[in-house]
Amino acid sequence: MSVSSSVNWSDLANVSSNIEHLTVSGIYCKFEDLQYIFISTPRLKYLDVDLINIIYLHYDEIEKNIIPMSTFRTLILYFEQDSPITMNILREYFNCMPVLKHLEIKAHSKLLDGNAWKMLLETSLPLLTHFILRTTLFRVQKTGLHNFNNRGRGEVSRLIFAAGGQKYEDIRYEDDEWLLHKAKMPLGEMPVLEFDGTKLPQSKAIARFLAKQFQLAGRNNLEQGKVDAVVDTIEDLITKLIPVFDEQDDAKREELSKKFFSEELPKHLQNLDVLLKEFGNGGLFFVGNHLTWADLYFYNFFETILGINENCLDTYPSLKQNREEVEKQPKIAEYLKNRPKTSI
Repeated sequence: MSVSSSVNWSDLANVSSNIEHLTVSGIYCKFEDLQYIFISTPRLKYLDVDLINIIYLHYDEIEKNIIPMSTFRTLILYFEQDSPITMNILREYFNCMPVLKHLEIKAHSKLLDGNAWKMLLETSLPLLTHFILRTTLFRVQKTGLHNFNNRGRGEVSRLIFAAGGQKYEDIRYEDDEWLLHKAKMPLGEMPVLEFDGTKLPQSKAIARFLAKQFQLAGRNNLEQGKVDAVVDTIEDLITKLIPVFDEQDDAKREELSKKFFSEELPKHLQNLDVLLKEFGNGGLFFVGNHLTWADLYFYNFFETILGINENCLDTYPSLKQNREEVEKQPKIAEYLKNRPKTSI
């Protein structure tokens, strides 16, 4: 059996409680999910699964103790690069697979310690008769983000890199440097993402691409649609603010600013508040009660708005709490602490 989209593991039991052979690929699957699979398929003997690194995926709670997986005979696991799984974690799970006979591991770096595997197999898997350990070579991709030395339109992508714990080259240009590089950019503007030899323009296209790369775009197509709805609602508000910044006449700019904060901002904040309550599953994040790039988009834009009117979210406690929750994310907090200080 092959699973190719996001699923609730309990759905497997509805398919058949007699499944003995299962291959799982193409979905967000963590090592801990082996328990969910086994609970739903108690007769399972063969399991082949790709384990995808993901940070913000949550399933319903199960017992804290690892359950015995007493029918597993064959287990094939593929670990992505930079997998958080350690030999100690593997030992805890293998201790609960007493009749495992065939084990195949596709891994890299810290999971390639031959001596550690020898000790683990001898102590945790006494009935094992076949063991294969494969290494995987990963092609190094050059990733860099070209943008001005400010937050602006490129900052949401920097926040996505930070939330995903991903390394990249943060290439910042001062205003007087930009003209020397403008001709090298596809549309003569920034931000531009340089990814594996391709230069990708357009800030939202970059952010959406990175969010999909780092599992911050939504767990399935419907969630991705909800995320886009939130982002587009924020973009509607940005469109209303642009004329305020573009106006050269001080008196007219002051008039436009008052109209924005008294009319446009409350209307769009109400829309965003509705979406958070509709899509957030009762949590503090905009979609599915887990962090997505919609939360980062809102956080970044309202850093500018709050710089003008620090009290503008006071009557929208859910939106205010959303920004506070984003700031609490450890990797985001670390990035915010160390990023260059700029006025915009």
